[in-house]
Amino acid sequence: MKKRKKYLILILFYTLFQSCAKNDAQISIKVTLEEKVRIGLENGDENEIIGLPSDFVVDEEGNIYVADMAFRKIKKYSSSGKFLLSFGRGEGKGPGEFLDLRGIDVDAQGNLYVVDMKQNRVTIFDNKSNIVDIINTKFQPAFVRAFSSKRIYIIGFPFTYKGDLIYEYDITKSNDEPVQVFCKRYQGLYQYEVDNTGMVPLISKDLKRETLFCSDFYPYRTRAFDKNHNIMYEFKREVKFFEPPYIKRKNPLYIIPVSGIYSMTRLNRNILINMLFFQNETKEKIELFLDFWDIDKRLFLGSISQEELGIEIGRFIYSDENGYFYNYEHAPYPHITKYRMIITTKRN
Repeated sequence: MKKRKKYLILILFYTLFQSCAKNDAQISIKVTLEEKVRIGLENGDENEIIGLPSDFVVDEEGNIYVADMAFRKIKKYSSSGKFLLSFGRGEGKGPGEFLDLRGIDVDAQGNLYVVDMKQNRVTIFDNKSNIVDIINTKFQPAFVRAFSSKRIYIIGFPFTYKGDLIYEYDITKSNDEPVQVFCKRYQGLYQYEVDNTGMVPLISKDLKRETLFCSDFYPYRTRAFDKNHNIMYEFKREVKFFEPPYIKRKNPLYIIPVSGIYSMTRLNRNILINMLFFQNETKEKIELFLDFWDIDKRLFLGSISQEELGIEIGRFIYSDENGYFYNYEHAPYPHITKYRMIITTKRN
């Protein structure tokens, strides 16, 4: 695949925050993007084109897995963009078939975990695309994170169940009951609106630290849980354009999510990235931003708008521990672009 390099240097100045505490020190952040690979062609067979992605992840070897709703399959590509393998049998209700693909994840052994929202289940494939297990949930699942071939975490659409948000499963057990439920949901003034927007809190894993991150859609909050599900720390900050969701119509219920956290990922283990959005009532324009946090220092490193970044930020972003940033872009045709992302900071 032909490689096209793109370099972007961006210097931002901002007031530094530690969690939600203000600091007077001025910091500059430099973000460099170098385009490496594009996954997905404009023309080709169903394995070479990406129709309607619902999620994508990257394994430890740099292989990219794309959940494609258009074909009801998950496609695996090499780090250079070459198609390798597909998982699933297309649309349907049988084993390995999907009605509504949502989140996916892969573990260190190459086992793939696939969420089907409409069938309330997570299908587990081995690295050769054979089905090895199915977990049925009592709510509509949205995202899954696998810490090992035995332990996984599932979070669902909040309006489909009550209580805490994250369910831990031991997949060596024969039943579909969780072994632990944790992560309290938002319980503020706008809880009804937040729970019923259709937006879902986001989860990301750090295997080496045995940490699970959860970013609420609204208000701004990212919590870090240890392996015993205790909150170790959280990131908060005031965002000027953040507004609560509101009820546009009661029958049938229609709630507009004005702003919030839309996606979340980690880069090089030490950088957490939250993707923020803001939209007007007509949804004519959606503004997107990337927030950068230093995990070790618990420091807010700055926010970059889509315009400042110089690329069109898609519905999904992903980054890995090797410094690569992956972005879904729908124009001029659906594809995923792999960038080398380098972030440097200095005190002025």
